[in-house]
Amino acid sequence: MGQIPIERGKGDASALSTAIERLRAGACIGVFPEGTISRGAVLRARSGAGRLALDVPETTIVSCRVTGTVDIVRFPKRPRITVEFFRAAGGGVVDGEDAAALALRLTAEIREGAPLAQSGRRRKAAANEAALAEVASAPT
Repeated sequence: MGQIPIERGKGDASALSTAIERLRAGACIGVFPEGTISRGAVLRARSGAGRLALDVPETTIVSCRVTGTVDIVRFPKRPRITVEFFRAAGGGVVDGEDAAALALRLTAEIREGAPLAQSGRRRKAAANEAALAEVASAPT
């Protein structure tokens, strides 16, 4: 399938170089801007997608959001999964925008149409939601 192996949890320069080479050769690259599955939590946008866009400015950025996947385990409810592809409202890289800012802007646009939803069956989803509420209310 053409995956690019990446060492998770680190800035993998080799994987980034490979992705840049493939983009320049005309390939399509899929990037998860948060780096993993959110499971209903807001995660920090990583700068990798932004770095790719800055290094290959002629590339077209197409965002994708998937909704309804958390309902798969909620039998007998039939899940309604939606996959939506769209171009970023602000276009590609804006003058003066760095990789982190671009990734943050693109992730915010994706989140606009994909509200957070708790995954898992009712009991697990309630436990996840309670844990998130506890973390959110804790003093920083």
